[in-house]
Amino acid sequence: LYRVYLYNSDKQIVKGNSGTGDETLTFDLDELNAGTYMFAVQEQGANKKIHPLVIKGYETTLEMPETATIGETVTVDISTEQIQQNVTRDRVEVVVAGEETQINKTASETGDSYTTTIDTDPFTAGTYRVYANVRGDKVVFNQKVIYGVSDAHSLAVTSQDETTAASGNNDAGGSEATDSEPVSTEATTTDGPTG
Repeated sequence: LYRVYLYNSDKQIVKGNSGTGDETLTFDLDELNAGTYMFAVQEQGANKKIHPLVIKGYETTLEMPETATIGETVTVDISTEQIQQNVTRDRVEVVVAGEETQINKTASETGDSYTTTIDTDPFTAGTYRVYANVRGDKVVFNQKVIYGVSDAHSLAVTSQDETTAASGNNDAGGSEATDSEPVSTEATTTDGPTG
């Protein structure tokens, strides 16, 4: 037997359920406000697994190229749309995560959107996950509350030698970079109640 608890930003249990084996548990989140929550899976009173949950107050989308060569600067554009009235964003940040790298950069506001650049000079060749967070000013779980998370995009970074070799083997020349297909994000997200 195991128990699954959902904690709010005040570290209070707001939902709970129990199960056995490989069972799917369901939680009704309709009445919960936007913000950062935490699932805890407990067995015999001890936490076995922790997983963050973001109930969205902002819809967040991200646009960027899917490939880059080390040394190039990658531009990331973020759009947000408020879907709950009781939230206020403090900043929008872009997270770049690789096997041994994690970079958090605050994006600059330009009208109704945000933008930032990623310098790939310190990167090694490989694939990185890039996503955007909308943060508020309240501190929860030792960090600023998250009100929105974009889908994650993949950024394939190659060395100059790899790019040169690929160009030499491609009579048609390089292809134009397009948006990548989204992959799963670090935190599970769900829409909150509107209004």
